[in-house]
Amino acid sequence: MPFGKRTKVADDPVQPVARLSKTRHWLHFGLVFAAAWAFLYHLQFRTEWLLSYDGWYHIKYAELLPSFGIQTEWKWAAQSVWAEHFADKQLLYHAFLIPFTWFDNLATGMKHATVLLGAGAVTSFFAVLNLNRIRFPMLWAAVLLVASGEYFLFRLCLPRPHVASIILLLWSLHFLLNQRRIALCVVILVYSFSYAAFHVPFGLALILSGHILFTERRLEWKTPLVVFVAMLAGMLINPYFPENFRWFWMVNVMIPWTAASGSVDLQMADELLPPTARDFLAAHLPILLGLVAAAWAGMTRKMVFATKTRALFLILLVYFLLTAMNRRFVEYSVPVGLFFVAAFVTDAMREVDLGTLWRAGGVKRKVLAGSALLTAIVFGVLAYTTYKGVRPRLYLPTPERMGAALYLHEHTDDDELVFTCDWDDAPELFFFNPKNRYPVIMDPFYMYVHDPEFWKQWVAAANGMYLGRTYDILAPMYRYGVCTQGWTEIKAIVGKDPRMELVFDDFGAFVFRIDQENPEIPLDQLMKMAPGD
Repeated sequence: MPFGKRTKVADDPVQPVARLSKTRHWLHFGLVFAAAWAFLYHLQFRTEWLLSYDGWYHIKYAELLPSFGIQTEWKWAAQSVWAEHFADKQLLYHAFLIPFTWFDNLATGMKHATVLLGAGAVTSFFAVLNLNRIRFPMLWAAVLLVASGEYFLFRLCLPRPHVASIILLLWSLHFLLNQRRIALCVVILVYSFSYAAFHVPFGLALILSGHILFTERRLEWKTPLVVFVAMLAGMLINPYFPENFRWFWMVNVMIPWTAASGSVDLQMADELLPPTARDFLAAHLPILLGLVAAAWAGMTRKMVFATKTRALFLILLVYFLLTAMNRRFVEYSVPVGLFFVAAFVTDAMREVDLGTLWRAGGVKRKVLAGSALLTAIVFGVLAYTTYKGVRPRLYLPTPERMGAALYLHEHTDDDELVFTCDWDDAPELFFFNPKNRYPVIMDPFYMYVHDPEFWKQWVAAANGMYLGRTYDILAPMYRYGVCTQGWTEIKAIVGKDPRMELVFDDFGAFVFRIDQENPEIPLDQLMKMAPGD
């Protein structure tokens, strides 16, 4: 049954259609998918390199997955929690990537996989609108694809599993709104094997149940229970059980809390930080315009909003709040927001027949033509600014760490532990040189939670805070170290300490060798190792 009580179509214009059997619907789906694929392909292949550090890790992991299978210890992140307690929270995503590792160039395969998922996200959005009888679904899909702001479009192009999460969220939301509980179970099970945010539909189910309780004085408990059971079942049958419970807590509670509270400066990625007011407005401009229109319409004319539209408004407010605290949620707030705006327009135009207005001629035809022209202008401006803004983000030079990784591959032993200065060094190094192990990969929190004191020592050494003692800190564990060119303090220390030698140096990174024989140096030379000297 649809969300809330059963109502007549006249009262609730966004009830789902029973099925899509007409050929024209499938042609529309094909057209949307083809357009999205072509546009995202154009953006993705503006550079031959991957647009995200994480992408190097994901495609290399997928290539190695068939050989090493399921394992709860991951040697490549030797000084983080991954080394002893690993769980692949994106297992199905990595399995999806495996056929794309058969390309001669792994980066090219990853790009094709990302384009396919991005097109799938836009097509899923279009399909969900169709299934809920939203008017002008192709227009809204076009807005999502080309006019939704540069940050969302950039996120849609990143070779990362959150693109798959957008697809799963859209279908979760559709099945929640329509109380399709069996289908919802299937989506949640798939979600639990694909991405760490599979618990989000449970929160949405609670919000919708609260909305029903407040508006209809009826406790709708079945859907939240079904979602919770499906979520729990997915965790219990996961091949990484019980390690996946540890990871769920770390990824969804500990890391967001640490990033939001600022209790420890872990130098996390900018995407985990709050956006500026300007960035927030720019990312949601089409939605904010729709909200202004909704408020104006509500004040100037009597309108009846469908139950789904009201529910979508509540969900949008939640995502606005989450995005205000963590900018990466924009990848969800934008499609959810456009879904709400599209539902509002459908409600506002429930009795409007555009064909009748046009045939009426006179003032009505002029108003309709003017409205169409204004819509085209607004769409054009948004599309132009989105494309203009995203283009510079999509050009990347040669990966900074590629030369250093290839040097290490030639000069180090198998499974040798190599020092890195930053947590985001390891994905590229792992891609180009999987024979070595690295301190931490993907997120500094994984090292911090493993050993907070060691993390402090690692950060201090990378920033040159130990000066002449840097050798004493590194020599017991490492024979080689690699850093990008921004780490000037440790580079200066290496240049002044005869026990360490700069053996590779290019535009992006440098490699230094540590003489583990621990030769003695004069005290006065030791005291002169301050980077500024």
